[in-house]
Amino acid sequence: MKPYQIVMALALAGAAGLVLFGDRSSSSDVAEPVERASRAPESKPVAASRAAPGEVMILPLLPRAELIGAAGEGSFASADGVFDGQNWNPPPPPP
Repeated sequence: MKPYQIVMALALAGAAGLVLFGDRSSSSDVAEPVERASRAPESKPVAASRAAPGEVMILPLLPRAELIGAAGEGSFASADGVFDGQNWNPPPPPP
């Protein structure tokens, strides 16, 4: 046997030993929630100013065109967008 095969056989035997003789008792500990210090947002959205302090407010989604523009980077209309097709074939030889 080669040395790496011996090491793999010992690792397999160790894993089998853990499966057979390992501790199988489940822990009955309950994870308690932790209070974290709230961090103030760097910039408040306009809609969040209408919410009462401590109240959670869900803001509306912005349209894609408003975020990246009609032909911005990452759109399907862009020439160098994320989902643009790529040709990985080598260029043809010169004539």
